[in-house]
Amino acid sequence: KAKKPAENRVRKPAAPKAEKPAERRARRPEAQRRSAPRKADPERRRKTGAPNTPDREERQRRIQNRRKAKKQNPPAVQRVVRPPREEIPQVVYRAPKPLRRGRFIWKLVSMAAVVVAVFLALSVFFRVETITVLKDAAATSVYGSRAANGVVVITTKRGTSTEKVDVSLRTQQGFSNLAHGEWNMMNTAERIQFEKEIGLDTGQDYNLLSKTDINWLDVVFNDRARLQSYDLTVSHATDKLNYFVSGGFHDQDGIAQGSSFARYNLRTNVDVKVAPWLKIGTNTMLAYEEAQQADDGEYALYTPISACRFMLPYWNPYKEDGSLASSKDGSWKGTSYNPLEWMENNPLDNKKYKALSVLYAEVTPIRNLTIRSQFGVDYSHSTADMKSYPSFVGNNGVGAAGRSSYTTINLTITNTINYKFDINRWHQFNVMLGQEGVDYRSEGFQVVTTGQNNDAFTQLISGTRASSWSNSSSSHAFLSFFARGEY
Repeated sequence: KAKKPAENRVRKPAAPKAEKPAERRARRPEAQRRSAPRKADPERRRKTGAPNTPDREERQRRIQNRRKAKKQNPPAVQRVVRPPREEIPQVVYRAPKPLRRGRFIWKLVSMAAVVVAVFLALSVFFRVETITVLKDAAATSVYGSRAANGVVVITTKRGTSTEKVDVSLRTQQGFSNLAHGEWNMMNTAERIQFEKEIGLDTGQDYNLLSKTDINWLDVVFNDRARLQSYDLTVSHATDKLNYFVSGGFHDQDGIAQGSSFARYNLRTNVDVKVAPWLKIGTNTMLAYEEAQQADDGEYALYTPISACRFMLPYWNPYKEDGSLASSKDGSWKGTSYNPLEWMENNPLDNKKYKALSVLYAEVTPIRNLTIRSQFGVDYSHSTADMKSYPSFVGNNGVGAAGRSSYTTINLTITNTINYKFDINRWHQFNVMLGQEGVDYRSEGFQVVTTGQNNDAFTQLISGTRASSWSNSSSSHAFLSFFARGEY
């Protein structure tokens, strides 16, 4: 078939170019153009049901007017800009898992009966991040009857995300004295007048006694007992490693003569992210304590604490050269023995070793599912040594020695599975299943021997007979399973 000549072919017109909105409006008839902004017409909305709103130019004009009014009259309450999430300090209000990370939990017999010695041994006062008291169904569901009176959760500090390692040194200096130091006791002049009034002045040389006026409260108790504490911390945090290492020394003189307390401690909190799905860590604390105790002993004249009230103001506990007055050489003029001499010849020393460690591993196989296994050890060993030197006049050449030793170990293993999910982003669920086992053992003994005849050999083995002895042991264990669901 013959083709049509080129001049007879029908050519299709090219597609017109897209017009800009300004060009399109320019081609409209003058009548169709809006010369003025359309105003709201209530009658139009009533007839046609169209929205009673002004056009775009009118809305922009109103918005500009409101902005000008705000600049001229700013509101009294300014808008608060929320900081980024990583800058907001996170506060823990409850512990969904037993002994989680650096949290140590005490089951209280009473909410008010918090043992001060435990806090001194742990030395966590300035290493604590949060302290939370759990007293609701969430705590009881996990800890059962042990949490009947509440649970105290103490979260220790961790490393902070900084470019450099954070090293800090903290020191504390202070003094302590007797809380109620105003005792209304008679001085020498009042005591002499009292003895004359009741007829106890027979054979007394008041001219000599009036030269001595002793305040036994100041003699037995230290008015300015020094306290000093030092603590060095090194911490850092990265994407894979978080560590907090702290070492401290605390030394304090007791308010009673012959009493003191010293503690050395080391704490390590380490978290390592081995893989995106695996995290391991440890929280370990080691402490060693030494305490010298001013033993009150029996309620007698010669024991130092009771001597504050029983000693007379004209009995001087010191000689002219500053040494202790003694009944042995006749320099002690009082009844019975000099309380300060008794304290010096009957020392009592206490030592304690404390170790508290938690090891954990946390696995996240899938999103929102966390499997955690944890093993904890709480170990303490306490010893006390008592001596009574045979050279003391009250012992009549026969000394005594005593020793006590107690060891306690508490093993805990905890396994938990926690899963979080939501439905339509409105209904959020948190389900936890757990198992915990505890094994507690404690044992100790106490023995006292007498018959030592030399101050240099005042030991248990140096005695000729045992005057008292005792031993004790206890143990318990339990296995628990628990579950919790939150909506």
